[in-house]
Amino acid sequence: MVKVLITVLVVLVSVAAFCGEDAAANYINRFFAQDFRAMYEMQDSTMRSVMGVNALAGTYATVKQQFGEAEELLTSSMMPSGDYEIHIFTFRMTGGIFDFIVTIDKQEKVAGFQIRQSSYGMQIPNYADESVFVDQEITVGMEPYYLRGFLTVPTDKESFPLVILVQGSGSHDADVTIGPNKIFRDIAWGLASRGIGVLRYEKRTYRYGAQIVEEGVIPVAEVEYIDDLVVIVEQARTIPGVSDIILAGHSLGGSVVPWVAEEMEAEGIILLAASPKRLAELSLDQNIDLAAEYGVSQEMLAQVIELFNMILDHALPEGMVVDPQFGITTDYYYSFDRYLAMPVLKNTDLPVLIVNPELDFQVPISHFNIFEEYLCDKDNVSLVLLSRLNHLFMPVDSLMKTTEQYLVPGIVDISLIETLSEWVKSNF
Repeated sequence: MVKVLITVLVVLVSVAAFCGEDAAANYINRFFAQDFRAMYEMQDSTMRSVMGVNALAGTYATVKQQFGEAEELLTSSMMPSGDYEIHIFTFRMTGGIFDFIVTIDKQEKVAGFQIRQSSYGMQIPNYADESVFVDQEITVGMEPYYLRGFLTVPTDKESFPLVILVQGSGSHDADVTIGPNKIFRDIAWGLASRGIGVLRYEKRTYRYGAQIVEEGVIPVAEVEYIDDLVVIVEQARTIPGVSDIILAGHSLGGSVVPWVAEEMEAEGIILLAASPKRLAELSLDQNIDLAAEYGVSQEMLAQVIELFNMILDHALPEGMVVDPQFGITTDYYYSFDRYLAMPVLKNTDLPVLIVNPELDFQVPISHFNIFEEYLCDKDNVSLVLLSRLNHLFMPVDSLMKTTEQYLVPGIVDISLIETLSEWVKSNF
């Protein structure tokens, strides 16, 4: 019998961390309101020992003197890191653009606070030619969950194929802003510079996370992905100039894209750093692989293995909480079993492109090898492994089993842009 229900914090299986986000945002709000006593009370014991009320007041005075007043919140993002969440709030200040970084622990206490000059707006891909496309904000989705999106289209084409980008797990904006990086913006701008339209949009859990929790909505695949994507594909058909629709899913998004593509009669499928495995199986693999990195004892790991094996067998009751921190229940895992990618990929006649990065610790090469084993004989399937790239398709020197690598400023590697562009142009 499973006695402890716990999973290692892994980006791929995390749902929107609503409470942590609220704590981090509240801490920043108290900073600009100069409510240093409230900030102090929100900190853990270690932070209290080094950042007392006077130290916080001094930090504020220094920020005001050197950076000026806060004018606008430009973007925010969150990334799990071990037992913590790292929240980055990027502000336009009178004296420039700066990142305010708040680290939140499992008890929703502030475990770190730092400020740095931001790379926001600085990392423009050198393969993007802004003179040949327009990037316009649009609204997509359905009531009551309308979503902010961006339609990026070439200006010199009367018709063009349209790639709809679908994010991985977690709470993501339309750009997939992770630290200083904007993964989907890079892809959109790179493809539009090559005559291919792109539609990207924020996830429902990003825009309406707190509302979903308050309404008691159970996190499942339909809420996180399916319902919105089905509607958006329908809406994309009405965009002037669109000749074909291709669904491109990154990471966990890749697991649902094949089913939706078939259901909605899209013209093509792209999987980016995706896995052929069931979500619970992938989560189990990640927990085993990362146990030593996160200091998980053998006893606890055995309980985790037992837990996921029971989920894989659908032996646990529906609605059972398996990750209290993120509110994940068995329903979440069971729901993704309704949209398995491999059965669709084995039978579809649609053009399929599967691209995986070589140095991806979340979806390692062994998963790409499964795609190769079962799909290599299909003429409609192209399989590409890109060397020396991580899960975000950014260059790295070696395999690093930590999400901290995603906080290094950079751009999506041009090899991915060229791979996508060449495949789209050869098929549509």
